[in-house]
Amino acid sequence: MQGIPCSLSQSCISDTMSSPMVCAGDVLSAIRHLKPDKSDGNFQLHCNHFLNACDELSQHIALLFSAMLVHGCAVGDLVSCTLIHIPKGNNTNATVSHNYRGIALSSVFGKIFDLVFLNKFSDCIPLSSSLDLNLITPLPCALWY
Repeated sequence: MQGIPCSLSQSCISDTMSSPMVCAGDVLSAIRHLKPDKSDGNFQLHCNHFLNACDELSQHIALLFSAMLVHGCAVGDLVSCTLIHIPKGNNTNATVSHNYRGIALSSVFGKIFDLVFLNKFSDCIPLSSSLDLNLITPLPCALWY
């Protein structure tokens, strides 16, 4: 893990860390990338709540995310998820556990934070040959929201 900070350019670190503020435009951009009708497994929030909300909500979320980046801590609900088991096929035996696959429903706030973080710091994520490219892919999972 020490190779990642060493491979980041010092200008990139100093530029982004001198102002780790998240603005409402960053949050609005992330909210626009959410897929509609997706639900949160923990708090019964839907992406539609954020997609149809007023712009003032994005200002409050931006303040929350800025405080998290400045202080370096996050609430546990941001990274929690709910696992749901879905049968692999229509004609499978429902009594056999191998016929199920797990789907993780993550927090909508976590999805928004992931998208904001990727948009804001994407130029600091190295995709060079010095890192294992299997760990960092060009399309991270957060872009599938």
